Amino acid sequence: SCNGASIGYYETFSAGEAALQYALNKKCYLVAAAGNEHTDTHYVWPAKSNRCLTISSISYSTGQYTDYTNYGSSVDFAAPGGEDNRRIYGIGKGNNTYEGEYGTSMAAPYYTAVIADLKANGRAFGTLSNLIKSLKSYCNPYLTSSSSYYVGNGCVYLGNAINRTITTDMFKTT
Repeated sequence: SCNGASIGYYETFSAGEAALQYALNKKCYLVAAAGNEHTDTHYVWPAKSNRCLTISSISYSTGQYTDYTNYGSSVDFAAPGGEDNRRIYGIGKGNNTYEGEYGTSMAAPYYTAVIADLKANGRAFGTLSNLIKSLKSYCNPYLTSSSSYYVGNGCVYLGNAINRTITTDMFKTT
């Protein structure tokens, strides 16, 4: 199975790491939002943990990292997380309402869905490192080469993973 987390602490705690390891031992992949402080994930748990898949945020329209996303060597991948003028809508706090939000908490569920879909279609990954290696092979590059911030290996387009092909038109610059 696969589970997502949108929590963040500025210190690691052993019970949390033990819980992540327990989930991995049960073949449950955990997806964590990188955070929205525009800081290195080295300071943010669980994003800094090597026991989960950490997701940063990029712009859907340009493929560049968003100005709020956390970054760093523990970030595995990125997904569109919304922006001021282009929010991602989800279920609101009231009955039958939708609210537009942005942040890495809006980007991370994309990978929960990708992994769940792949597993539902018979893909088996074994370890977290095998999962990351597999997802890397379905990544679209995005425009961060001039950035000093590392925001992941790219963005997995679900169509690529399902069809086992790569398309490069997910992000278009205008």
